[in-house]
Amino acid sequence: MAIKVYRRLPAAITHCLFDADQTLYAKSTRFESKYIVERIYYLMLDTMRRNGKPNTTMQEAVAEGNRFYRVYHSSYVGLQKEYGLTMKDIVDYIYHNAELDYGRLDICARTREGLEQLRQRYNMRLAVLTNGTDLHGHSVIKAMGLEGLFGAVLGFNHNGYKPKPDHSTFRCALDEMNVANPQHVALFEDAMKNLKAAKEMNFGYRVYIGEEETEAPANEDGTIDLWANTLPEALDAINAMLAAR
Repeated sequence: MAIKVYRRLPAAITHCLFDADQTLYAKSTRFESKYIVERIYYLMLDTMRRNGKPNTTMQEAVAEGNRFYRVYHSSYVGLQKEYGLTMKDIVDYIYHNAELDYGRLDICARTREGLEQLRQRYNMRLAVLTNGTDLHGHSVIKAMGLEGLFGAVLGFNHNGYKPKPDHSTFRCALDEMNVANPQHVALFEDAMKNLKAAKEMNFGYRVYIGEEETEAPANEDGTIDLWANTLPEALDAINAMLAAR
């Protein structure tokens, strides 16, 4: 178990917003890297070969995808801006025309128990915001046995396919949750860039799920309020703080 509380949960928190990939499920499942990211790289490869680079290797496609991620925070945006693809092209290729093996995601009784405790004992309202589609979010939830726990499941398609950390995508989620003040929301994320955006927007609490970290992050800028290797550990800590009030 690895966890560090930098700041206790404020009393103002009434909602919890969760990322899907590598937050709801453990990064060690390799679901995102093996299936979703792999599909993105194959799309990069096909696109580059169709656009004047017929001899493109997978290594070059991966490098191009990584460059897009650094520049645009999303390979999707790079494919649109530099290769003219539409989001329908991209989403169909990655999610809808591929048989993603959601069966790799195990049912997690401990995660469900922690989320149920937040909802039933402490009346927290829960939602999911993913940089995949809402269909992808629902599929992850179903595969993990977490159905019925979330009041909203939003993909970036709800905001014109603008990925997190775009502030407008977070605002779209806040609107869907009927939250006017982000100080009432705790965000659970595995991506520091998204937590930094949440800090800029004054989210009330920010939880970093860093599975590969062996020591607590330095957190010099105060972006992180709680760090844990896994979501169940983070939920245990949050529920313990709520119980101690």
